[in-house]
Amino acid sequence: MSDVNLVDNLVEDYLKKSQFKHKLFSKKDYITTPSKSGYRGVHLIYDYHSKRNKYYNDLKIEIQIRSLLQHAWATTVETIDIFTKQALKSSQGDKDWSRFFVLMSSAMAIKEQRPISLNTPADLVGLKNEIIEYENKLGVKNKLNAFRVSMRLLDSLDNNSNQNIQDAHYYLLELDTTKNIVKIITFNQNESIKANEAYIELEKASDISINVVLVSAESLSTLKLAYPNYYADTDMFLTSLNEIIT
Repeated sequence: MSDVNLVDNLVEDYLKKSQFKHKLFSKKDYITTPSKSGYRGVHLIYDYHSKRNKYYNDLKIEIQIRSLLQHAWATTVETIDIFTKQALKSSQGDKDWSRFFVLMSSAMAIKEQRPISLNTPADLVGLKNEIIEYENKLGVKNKLNAFRVSMRLLDSLDNNSNQNIQDAHYYLLELDTTKNIVKIITFNQNESIKANEAYIELEKASDISINVVLVSAESLSTLKLAYPNYYADTDMFLTSLNEIIT
């Protein structure tokens, strides 16, 4: 939804639908009570019920309702997970990245006038100072910009008529996060060992400004399937980050 007030309205509409055939099983409000990771949104879980096709009855349906700002945060977490091989989405992974996203969640919550995450500064000045600290430490903006360049380049390669590129299953990306330059080496599905060996060697030889990433075609397809507005979402997150730190 375009703003968090419309999220509230839509959730209320769903809960008031007495004629709704599906039965509410549970409601999880991660806006009022953000998750440990900083994720925010409302999940409505229903028992499916239909007279037309009873085969699916009692199966669960989950509806996730978020504001655009909350969705931009979720997209960016997913992006970092895939490109850095973490599980921040499941409250696991590098502690610095985890802390950065919790802080950003709280800053966005203040903007939307909603409860902030636990153990984060309650004022924007405190949040700003800590966010700047982690942005400098992690190079968040440079990395996200490099990842977006990579995705656009991979999209163009997917549409290339070259059969070798179309058959690629692994992409070894060498990202210069300061110049936004991407070099790509592709590997077929049966070359996983070769791809990993090349990844290790390239990472050993890289300096701090070079980010080496090995991703599979499936993980990128999943990212684009789950977040079709990937570029707009990460743009919105970067815009919010710039607003906070400036």
